Amino acid sequence: MNEIDLRELIAAAAALQKKWEAMDFQFCFIGGLAVQHWGEPRQTNDVDATVWTQFGNERPVIDRLLEDLTSRIENADQFALVNRVLLVQEPSGVDVDVALAAFPYELEMIRRAEK
Repeated sequence: MNEIDLRELIAAAAALQKKWEAMDFQFCFIGGLAVQHWGEPRQTNDVDATVWTQFGNERPVIDRLLEDLTSRIENADQFALVNRVLLVQEPSGVDVDVALAAFPYELEMIRRAEK
Protein backbone atom coordinates (compact mmCIF):
# COMPACT_ATOMS: atom_id res chain seq x y z
CA MET A 1 0.00 0.00 0.00
CA ASN A 2 1.36 3.39 -0.97
CA GLU A 3 1.46 6.06 1.69
CA ILE A 4 -0.99 8.81 0.81
CA ASP A 5 -0.73 12.39 2.03
CA LEU A 6 -3.68 13.53 4.17
CA ARG A 7 -4.32 16.37 1.71
CA GLU A 8 -4.79 13.81 -1.07
CA LEU A 9 -7.30 11.88 1.05
CA ILE A 10 -9.25 15.03 1.84
CA ALA A 11 -9.28 16.07 -1.82
CA ALA A 12 -10.48 12.60 -2.87
CA ALA A 13 -13.20 12.62 -0.21
CA ALA A 14 -14.30 16.11 -1.30
CA ALA A 15 -14.53 14.94 -4.92
CA LEU A 16 -16.58 11.91 -3.85
CA GLN A 17 -18.85 14.08 -1.72
CA LYS A 18 -19.53 16.41 -4.64
CA LYS A 19 -20.36 13.50 -7.00
CA TRP A 20 -22.45 11.59 -4.50
CA GLU A 21 -24.46 14.64 -3.45
CA ALA A 22 -25.19 15.32 -7.14
CA MET A 23 -26.36 11.70 -7.44
CA ASP A 24 -28.61 12.13 -4.36
CA PHE A 25 -26.85 9.31 -2.52
CA GLN A 26 -27.28 9.18 1.22
CA PHE A 27 -23.77 8.61 2.59
CA CYS A 28 -21.17 9.54 5.15
CA PHE A 29 -17.45 9.14 5.65
CA ILE A 30 -16.24 6.77 8.34
CA GLY A 31 -12.93 5.36 9.53
CA GLY A 32 -9.58 7.07 9.84
CA LEU A 33 -10.37 10.10 7.71
CA ALA A 34 -13.62 10.80 9.55
CA VAL A 35 -12.05 10.72 13.01
CA GLN A 36 -9.57 13.37 11.89
CA HIS A 37 -12.54 15.76 11.87
CA TRP A 38 -12.89 15.27 15.61
CA GLY A 39 -9.21 15.90 16.27
CA GLU A 40 -8.25 12.26 16.77
CA PRO A 41 -5.08 11.65 14.75
CA ARG A 42 -5.12 8.29 13.05
CA GLN A 43 -2.94 7.01 10.24
CA THR A 44 -4.95 6.04 7.19
CA ASN A 45 -4.17 5.54 3.52
CA ASP A 46 -7.69 5.34 2.14
CA VAL A 47 -11.15 6.84 2.28
CA ASP A 48 -13.86 4.81 4.00
CA ALA A 49 -17.49 5.62 3.34
CA THR A 50 -20.95 4.20 3.90
CA VAL A 51 -23.60 4.53 1.19
CA TRP A 52 -27.25 3.74 1.83
CA THR A 53 -28.53 0.98 -0.46
CA GLN A 54 -31.17 -0.86 1.58
CA PHE A 55 -31.43 -4.62 1.19
CA GLY A 56 -32.21 -5.64 -2.38
CA ASN A 57 -31.18 -2.34 -3.98
CA GLU A 58 -27.41 -2.87 -3.92
CA ARG A 59 -26.93 -3.62 -7.63
CA PRO A 60 -27.98 -0.20 -9.04
CA VAL A 61 -25.87 1.61 -6.45
CA ILE A 62 -22.84 -0.60 -7.14
CA ASP A 63 -23.25 -0.13 -10.89
CA ARG A 64 -23.50 3.64 -10.51
CA LEU A 65 -20.42 3.77 -8.26
CA LEU A 66 -18.43 1.70 -10.76
CA GLU A 67 -19.16 4.25 -13.49
CA ASP A 68 -16.85 6.74 -11.74
CA LEU A 69 -14.56 4.52 -9.67
CA THR A 70 -12.13 1.76 -10.68
CA SER A 71 -12.37 -1.72 -9.17
CA ARG A 72 -9.40 -2.70 -7.01
CA ILE A 73 -10.15 -6.42 -7.28
CA GLU A 74 -11.54 -8.71 -9.93
CA ASN A 75 -15.33 -9.02 -9.77
CA ALA A 76 -15.62 -6.18 -7.26
CA ASP A 77 -19.36 -6.00 -7.87
CA GLN A 78 -19.86 -9.64 -6.89
CA PHE A 79 -17.57 -9.22 -3.90
CA ALA A 80 -19.67 -6.24 -2.80
CA LEU A 81 -22.93 -8.14 -3.12
CA VAL A 82 -21.59 -10.92 -0.88
CA ASN A 83 -19.52 -8.87 1.59
CA ARG A 84 -21.37 -5.52 1.48
CA VAL A 85 -18.20 -3.55 0.74
CA LEU A 86 -17.09 -2.25 -2.65
CA LEU A 87 -13.31 -2.01 -3.03
CA VAL A 88 -12.55 0.75 -5.53
CA GLN A 89 -10.12 3.51 -6.39
CA GLU A 90 -10.90 7.17 -6.95
CA PRO A 91 -9.55 8.70 -10.22
CA SER A 92 -6.72 10.41 -8.29
CA GLY A 93 -5.45 6.97 -7.22
CA VAL A 94 -6.79 7.02 -3.66
CA ASP A 95 -8.28 3.72 -2.50
CA VAL A 96 -11.90 3.86 -1.35
CA ASP A 97 -13.80 1.25 0.66
CA VAL A 98 -17.55 1.75 0.29
CA ALA A 99 -19.72 -0.06 2.83
CA LEU A 100 -23.25 -0.79 1.60
CA ALA A 101 -25.64 0.27 4.35
CA ALA A 102 -29.05 -1.29 4.88
CA PHE A 103 -29.83 -1.34 8.61
CA PRO A 104 -31.88 1.44 10.22
CA TYR A 105 -29.04 2.40 12.58
CA GLU A 106 -26.77 2.90 9.55
CA LEU A 107 -29.31 5.27 8.00
CA GLU A 108 -29.49 7.15 11.30
CA MET A 109 -25.67 7.38 11.35
CA ILE A 110 -25.70 8.77 7.80
CA ARG A 111 -28.38 11.31 8.65
CA ARG A 112 -26.51 12.49 11.74
CA ALA A 113 -23.14 12.78 9.97
CA GLU A 114 -21.62 16.21 9.49
CA LYS A 115 -20.68 17.13 5.96
